[in-house]
Amino acid sequence: IESLEASEPHRIELLMSKNPPFGSRVLAALKDFPKLRVSVKMTGKDVKQGQSVKIRIKAELGFINIKAPTYFNRKAVNVCFLAERSDGHLMDFRRFSAAKLKNGQDILLTADLLQYTQYITCYVMCDEIAGTVRYAELNPGLPPAMFPSIPSIANQGSSASQIVGRTSNDTLKGRRKNSNVVSPATVLGDERLFDDGVEDADMFEAATHLDFCPIEAFETEHNSQITQRKAQKAQPHTDFHDETESQQWAPTQLENGKWACNHKCKDKKG
Repeated sequence: IESLEASEPHRIELLMSKNPPFGSRVLAALKDFPKLRVSVKMTGKDVKQGQSVKIRIKAELGFINIKAPTYFNRKAVNVCFLAERSDGHLMDFRRFSAAKLKNGQDILLTADLLQYTQYITCYVMCDEIAGTVRYAELNPGLPPAMFPSIPSIANQGSSASQIVGRTSNDTLKGRRKNSNVVSPATVLGDERLFDDGVEDADMFEAATHLDFCPIEAFETEHNSQITQRKAQKAQPHTDFHDETESQQWAPTQLENGKWACNHKCKDKKG
């Protein structure tokens, strides 16, 4: 919107392939387009040892337009305000009429910062009107010494893990008392665990009576079938009926000395 508003009328007409005064009408219409402004600043802070830092902020809202546009395209203009922390925590959201921003409006908020790297972002926009979003960021720039130390949180997590680890160890000890523990060396050294109690001589005797056919025999048979199919495809194709007729036919001489016709036309009944 700002780029369009800063353009010359003749450039707009050139890009849109329109005749004058199209560019002037577009710029005139932009004067009524809602243009918001927002700024945010910190007004104070509360610091307590071992707790998050609380800061007080003030967001200033208003319109850049000379006259606040309460209506646009024959619809009432409503303004939405949203404030959030840099980690996505929603701090405030409100929706109100644009008529309240004729003389501007200040919104006072309180934010809890957990780390010195966090910052606050305030957004303002017109409801159902695209291209009106504006935002402002506030980075307090507080020293890390004001914030609670992260190792204290880590210690709480480690103590909890120690409790869980102690419980799991007690459980394992109880299981070991109620079950016989076998070492890996013992398992690998005991051949009875792998032959299901069958002696080697019995397994050999059973294998000799099996009708075993090696896999190479199947591969040889399959290859021979493929070779036969290729040979059949390579042979020239002959008509079975023509071959049969050529073997059965023999020239026949009639009484008048002429030879009998062997064409299909001789069959007058057909």
